[in-house]
Amino acid sequence: MRRPAPPASCPRRSTVSPTSSRSSARSPTAPICCPPACPRAGWVSTSRCTACPPVRRARCRSRSAGTGRGPPCCGSARAIRSSSPHPPWRPSGVRPSARARPCGPSRRVRPPCRSSCRSRTTPRRPPTGSTAAAPRSAEVVEPMCDTLVALPSATARGATLFAKNSDRPPDEAQDVRWSPPRLDPDVTRATHVAVPAHAQPTRGCLLSVPRWGWGAEHGVNDAGVAIGNEAIYTTLDPRSVPPALTGMDLVRLGLERSSSAAEAMEVLTSLLERHGQGGTGHDPAGRQGPRAYWSSFLIADPVEAFVVETSGREWASERVLDVRAISNRTTIPAFDAAHRHPRQPVERLVDPRWRASQAVLASRPVTVDALVAHLRSHDSCVEAGWAVCMHAAVDGVPVEHTTASMIAELRPAGSRAWVLVGHPCEHEYVEVVVGEPFELLGDATG
Repeated sequence: MRRPAPPASCPRRSTVSPTSSRSSARSPTAPICCPPACPRAGWVSTSRCTACPPVRRARCRSRSAGTGRGPPCCGSARAIRSSSPHPPWRPSGVRPSARARPCGPSRRVRPPCRSSCRSRTTPRRPPTGSTAAAPRSAEVVEPMCDTLVALPSATARGATLFAKNSDRPPDEAQDVRWSPPRLDPDVTRATHVAVPAHAQPTRGCLLSVPRWGWGAEHGVNDAGVAIGNEAIYTTLDPRSVPPALTGMDLVRLGLERSSSAAEAMEVLTSLLERHGQGGTGHDPAGRQGPRAYWSSFLIADPVEAFVVETSGREWASERVLDVRAISNRTTIPAFDAAHRHPRQPVERLVDPRWRASQAVLASRPVTVDALVAHLRSHDSCVEAGWAVCMHAAVDGVPVEHTTASMIAELRPAGSRAWVLVGHPCEHEYVEVVVGEPFELLGDATG
C-alpha cells in the first residue's frame, strides 16, 4: 500500500537529501531507515509528522544533533563517522549482528525495536558447567575493575575508606611500590608522552603500577589522597586517537601533584584537556596485545570524594555525598545519557559487580573487614556466574584476572593502606603506613 504524501507542515517536504533526489529533510548523518530530522536538526520522535507510521513514532527516540549516530532503535554498527582506518567501532564483547546490518542511504532496513536490538547485541552466555567465579559471558575480555569509597559519616571508625580491585590481563606483572618525592628538571615522561614537569616537588605516593608502563592503577599519597580508575567505553572510538596520556598516567600525576581530592581533580582534568587521553592501556607485548579505552576516576581524601568520567578530552564530575561505587560504565546521569555507547550491554557485563559493591556500601557502617570480604568474594553478586574477585577464562585460557587490590583508610593525621598483588582470595593484604619506607611488593607473573 502506498504511503500518503506528507502534509505541507511536515519538514520532510523542505529539503533534498544529499544522497538522493527524493524529497527528505534527513540529517546528512541520518541512516535512511531512521525517521526524518525535525526542525531542531536532531533525531526526532516523529510524533509531529502525521505521515510517519505509528510504529516508527513508538520506536525512535530523540537524539542530539552532531553525534554522528542514529537512534538506539536502529541496528547500525556505524556509531562513529571518522577518518580512522579501523573497522566500525563497537565496544569489546559485542559481536556484529547478522540481521541488524549497518544502515545507510543504499539500504532500506526496517528498524528493529529496542528490545530486539538488545537481545541481538548481548553476548551469548557460556555453556553450562562454567565455574562460579568466571564471568557470565565468555566474550568479556576488556579491562574490568571495581572501586568504592565511603566517607567518614558512613564508616565505623570515622575515616574515609577507599577500595579497589584491579582486573588486568593475567600475564601482566604489577608491582606495589613507594614513589618518594622528587623534582623533575624539565618534563615528566609518562607511558607514551612527556608533560611539563611540576614546579614543586611531587608528593610521596604508594602506587600499584603495571610493570610495562609508568602510570598507576590505584594509589594513595602522603597527603591522604587516593585515586583509582576504571576502563569505560563511549561513542568515541579510542583506537582513532593518537597516543597521549593514559588513564593510569592521570592517576599517578593526580596523586603526585595534589594535596586534596579537589586539587587532584583539577590537576587531572587540566592535564586531560591540555594533553589529551589516548594510546594503549595494555602491554603491547602481552598476549592480548594493545588495547585503548577511556577512563573514569574515583578520587577521595579524608573529607570528600569525587567521580570524574571521561570520553577523549571531554569530562564530567560529580561530588560523592556519602558512599559511591564505580565500575566499567558511565554513572553520572547526564554524561551517561550523552556518551554511553547504545550497543554496550552494561546491564550484563558490568552491573552485577556494580550492584554488589553498592550493596556492601549500603550495609552501614562500612568497615575495613567488610571491604576485604567484598574484594575477595566469589558470591557477593546476586547474579550467578559473576564475581568481584575476577578469574575470567575462555576455553580454559585466562583472559582477565584480579591482579592487584588496595584498601586505604584516609585520615588528616595520616593514612594506612592494605595492599596485595594477585588474587585477593589467594593472598593476604599487607598493611602499610603511608609515608613510611616500604619494600617493593611485586608480582612475578610474566
